[in-house]
Amino acid sequence: MVPETRQGVTRTAVSRDRGSANRSIPDAVRRLAALALLGVCGSAALAGLALGAASPATAAPSDSPVPAASSPADATTSSGPTASSDATAPADATAPADVTPTDPGPTGSAPTPPGDTTPPPTATPPTLSAPTAGYVSPGAVSVRGQGEPGAPLTVSSGGVVLCSTTVDGDGAWSCEVDGLTSSPSTTLIVTQDDGVSGDGQAQTASVTIAVLTPPTVSGGPRGPLTNGALRGTAYPGAVVTAAADGATCQGVADGSGAWSCPLSGLADGPHSVRAWQETPWSAGASPESAAVAITLDTTAPAAPALLSPAAGAGLPASGAVFSGTGEDGSAVSVFADAYVLCQAPVVDGSWSCPASEVPAGTYRVVVLQQDAAGNVSVQSSPIELAFGTAAGTTPATPDGAAPGTPTDPAAPSPTDAAAPPSTSAPAPGDSTPSAPGAPGTPSGPDGLERSQGTWADATQFTTALSPLIGAGSASTWLVALIAGGFVVAVVALPARLLAGTLGTFDRDGDGRRARLAARLTGRNRSRYEFERAPDVSLSPLVVGAGALLASAAVSVLSVPVLGQPAYLRLFLAAATALAIVNAAATVPAAVAGRRMLGAAVTIRLAPALLLVSAAGAVLSRLAGLDPALVFGLVVALAVPVATGTADRGRLAVAQLVPLLALGACAWIAQSLMPLPEGAAGAWLTEVLTVTALACFGTASALSLPLGASPGRALLRWSPAMWVGLAVVSFGGLSALLLPAVAGSGRIWIPIVVGVGFAAVSVSVWAWQRYVAPVLGSDGDE
Repeated sequence: MVPETRQGVTRTAVSRDRGSANRSIPDAVRRLAALALLGVCGSAALAGLALGAASPATAAPSDSPVPAASSPADATTSSGPTASSDATAPADATAPADVTPTDPGPTGSAPTPPGDTTPPPTATPPTLSAPTAGYVSPGAVSVRGQGEPGAPLTVSSGGVVLCSTTVDGDGAWSCEVDGLTSSPSTTLIVTQDDGVSGDGQAQTASVTIAVLTPPTVSGGPRGPLTNGALRGTAYPGAVVTAAADGATCQGVADGSGAWSCPLSGLADGPHSVRAWQETPWSAGASPESAAVAITLDTTAPAAPALLSPAAGAGLPASGAVFSGTGEDGSAVSVFADAYVLCQAPVVDGSWSCPASEVPAGTYRVVVLQQDAAGNVSVQSSPIELAFGTAAGTTPATPDGAAPGTPTDPAAPSPTDAAAPPSTSAPAPGDSTPSAPGAPGTPSGPDGLERSQGTWADATQFTTALSPLIGAGSASTWLVALIAGGFVVAVVALPARLLAGTLGTFDRDGDGRRARLAARLTGRNRSRYEFERAPDVSLSPLVVGAGALLASAAVSVLSVPVLGQPAYLRLFLAAATALAIVNAAATVPAAVAGRRMLGAAVTIRLAPALLLVSAAGAVLSRLAGLDPALVFGLVVALAVPVATGTADRGRLAVAQLVPLLALGACAWIAQSLMPLPEGAAGAWLTEVLTVTALACFGTASALSLPLGASPGRALLRWSPAMWVGLAVVSFGGLSALLLPAVAGSGRIWIPIVVGVGFAAVSVSVWAWQRYVAPVLGSDGDE
């Protein structure tokens, strides 16, 4: 059989040899099938005519699919014929009686219900023509494109609808978006209303852009009134540039978006500040922010006055009332060494506050104030007060208020020093000046409250020394001389004993010390077996200047250093002071040596002495000493080998006495100087302070009877003179450091360390002197 197509209907052609096919089917069955087929076809035709006459307008289109009916007489027919006015429809297929198909579809397709003959509409999907991908928006952008005419449309980002619009009749649309936040990746999604299409699905389009808005400027840390510090918010990690009347500064926003920078070079008064920011992904800067008005005030107030209590008074451990005068609107802080006793605002030119509790002892008390713009004054002249000597007696406030109650209701209580003193003064919790070690820098938790500093600010060396002459100085010097004798007894002499003991370790010449050194250092070959590095000759003047500057830098680093101009001034002061100290330690001795010996006693560079300075700086930082240990010597005397013991002892005296005299003079001059005013006054004070510290520190180090030191030469020549000069040297150093050590409550630490060192040194000496010889003699037998 070969398939053939007629009038769009595929059917199976029947072989014309019907006789052979029909002979296999009984005649009765064939007749019944033929009658049934005729009945079905007739019923279908009558139903079609009736339906067409009743509703001719709803006739099914010619392409409506109809299911095929299989003829029982021919099981090979796959679909029914097309229903039409042709009465000669084949007898092997027929259409259902309730459908009038004109163009049957594939077998098994569902018929289209009557009355739903319109094809579903197709909506135009939305498109975006602006902005393009990668565009950097300043926070507002015009979004445009094409869409289905008349369709509602929205633009959103992150689930938030930014704007809504309706597509014009020509298919164009635009929507203005504003209020975007800075981000390297912001996705704008355009959504067209799904009511236009018949499929029930919303149609969308999207684009990803970057957003960089202008930063914000909030003025200074305390508002419009500032000492030059500016701050605000920006995108985290952005570089923010602030400008005001030609002056600019830059800062980097932290992880929270906060930024700050110091604005300098402007006169005090009103100014207008703008700022902009830049990020690596923005490929340029943001627009400028709106102008913010500030009032610049960079003039630090004068030191406040402490009127009560008087110097040398005995006070209870807590509750003593401090009072004085200051600048209106400022906040005054009272310090006892490193302790903050109390804080109070200045109202009508006066202030008063009760002290919080401190450990019993004698402290150096100073006061300073910070004005409303954040400028910090220098501290007042220090006075010494003894706390804990009047236990159980709590003085009343000047106006008769209860103990512990501030006279000003806005002043902070002693148990809550962080409470704001008043609405007009800065809150001590975030603007309290730091301890007298750094009175020029208020301690803000995020650094924004910190004063930017000027050349005239105080440093740790500006007022590090207690007065040499004053109330209680006699008792201080007595304690200091006792401490000096203690150091000589438990440190200097045991050190000499230990050094001498270790020096006899190789007395028999058996090479034990050399072998031990080789094991410790790894050196078992001569240094001359290796290639030597090329010698680089430098001018002694250059080497000396470099060593002196390095020593000055080490001395400055013995205390915490802040990034402020005052610390550069301190470095210059330290370099000046150490130059004077090096000259005092060598020039008089060299002149005396030439006159006494008639031989050349020269001055040579000794950069290795920087290790002693570094050790003092490290010890000062670890122990928190204020003032710090300062050595600073980088030169030494070159004495002829043939110089006798007596001459070497006299040269040692010529080194130590000028150092002690210079140190005492510098200390007296620093004590008698008035409160430093301006950068020049602060520099001079620091020169005197570093000179005094370096003189006594250097004299103490040179007094140690170790190696070829002047102390060892003096001990050989005159033990009594060595003891006297050593006690004065260590006593002066103790007088300098005693207030800091005693105030910290850790005075027992150096005592324990000294006694322990003495015990170890004596034990080593006793073993080598008495036990080792006995063991050696037993072994010989």
